Amino acid sequence: NAYGTIAKQRFVENFSGSVLDTDRWSFNQVRDSPNNSYAMSDSVDGGLVLTTGTSNYAGGSITFGDKRQYSPTGSVIIQVTKVTDPTTSGIEAGFSDHQDGSNIASAADGASMENSHENSYIRLGTAQTGSYTWAVSTIPRTSDWITSKVELKPSSCELSINGVYATTVTETLPTGKSQPIFIPFTYSGAKTASIRYCEAYNT
Repeated sequence: NAYGTIAKQRFVENFSGSVLDTDRWSFNQVRDSPNNSYAMSDSVDGGLVLTTGTSNYAGGSITFGDKRQYSPTGSVIIQVTKVTDPTTSGIEAGFSDHQDGSNIASAADGASMENSHENSYIRLGTAQTGSYTWAVSTIPRTSDWITSKVELKPSSCELSINGVYATTVTETLPTGKSQPIFIPFTYSGAKTASIRYCEAYNT
């Protein structure tokens, strides 16, 4: 960075090793506490596995513990995630201004990709406290690994999936600084979702 220029706060996580790096990440019981859990996968490139409780919409999030480093008008988060069964469960992955509740559905300030039973297609959500907006892509939900990119701009938020533009939201854009957030949730019994890469930076 040039002298006097604020650092761009670029962050990269590969979710490797035997345990989650809790100097970086905070695990939060969101719904059905204390029955949500996490563990590193005992497999090649398996990443972190998040397991929900059994009640409807149970789930626990990982965040930066409310350390918000990313701009609502110029930031990017890239994540590689997988949902074991997107017909009965799902994951939200993106930015949020808080860690204690679901991201878009609870109208916390944020922007997230969602791959879940809520829609047959992957969608993008943005929230500004008190209201939220979803934009549905034409990319079907999937149980495969996907790379999603959520980019916040001054007047829009864009989603790309596997390097392909998916959709845009221009309403209820977040106004506060954010942190990365991953939230699995279930509609039918305990389910799992996985994360094996996260990159976030200010633009």
